[in-house]
Amino acid sequence: MRLGIRTILAATAGTLFLTAVPAGVAAARDVDASAGVVDLPARLVDSASAYETYMSKAATISPGFRNGEEIQRALNASASYEAKQLEEGAIAYVATLALQDPRFVRSARMAAQADPYFATRLISDPASAGDLSGADGAAALASAALKDQGGRLLSAGKAIKQEAYDVQRQAWAKGNVANPTARLARIKAISTTRYKPTPEDRARLETVSVRSRGGGDAYSPLVNRGLALAALAAAGQADDAERIKPLLSDQKFGFALRMAKLNLYQCLSVARPHYEDVFCLGVHGMAETASAVLDASTPQPGAPRRVAAAAPPVVQASVRSD
Repeated sequence: MRLGIRTILAATAGTLFLTAVPAGVAAARDVDASAGVVDLPARLVDSASAYETYMSKAATISPGFRNGEEIQRALNASASYEAKQLEEGAIAYVATLALQDPRFVRSARMAAQADPYFATRLISDPASAGDLSGADGAAALASAALKDQGGRLLSAGKAIKQEAYDVQRQAWAKGNVANPTARLARIKAISTTRYKPTPEDRARLETVSVRSRGGGDAYSPLVNRGLALAALAAAGQADDAERIKPLLSDQKFGFALRMAKLNLYQCLSVARPHYEDVFCLGVHGMAETASAVLDASTPQPGAPRRVAAAAPPVVQASVRSD
């Protein structure tokens, strides 16, 4: 199953808006450079939506716990990503944002028409997507989104860490968690389950917009992979799941996510009072995941490419979470 995304690219006050509607399947070898249909595999759309949903909801976890049940619900929310899906989803999310740039989409299509090895080159060297017209703006949109999401989750995680100390003033918080072994098993089960986006989740992904402005920084490896994936999608060449697989993994980012999970498990394995669960939540469940996202948006030292800076993304629809 695949989902065709029709990008409606409207520049109003410097803002690019992305919406999506079902569309037909475009032939990879006959893509019109001026056409408005972009093909993305449904799995990647779902992964991008899962990433955006997790980052949005986890950042809303806030202090003020009144009992152990509320802490456990927050732990569930912080653990509700499967590391590989989040890794893949962040890259697919970058691709989704990059497809908002009409120059980038048009340039990718023209390059694919002129170069029979277009896909092979991008897969072997994702950074080559930066040579396409509009890549700077597309990378700016994506980098701004990742930095904003990571920053909001990091701030929330730091607030929860402080709550671990503040909540100790309340007697109930010093009591022990009921059945800590079952609690750890539950968190591990949640952490190994791929998230299935709801229609509301997908709708929110479709209404993300980012305001671009001047300035610059270099591309991160994860952003390069997202740009390459977007270029293939624009050219109608992203439908071979096995072929594009190398683009869907960022080794450093994936390792950081897995370490955050491992640290959360280890913390919970020794935590007993409720306030210790709060500490595990804020530091390992939230802040370390946030740091992984922020690092993934940051260029490696000496990276040559430059991109325009961008303002944080504006989400025009919200999904209520319990």
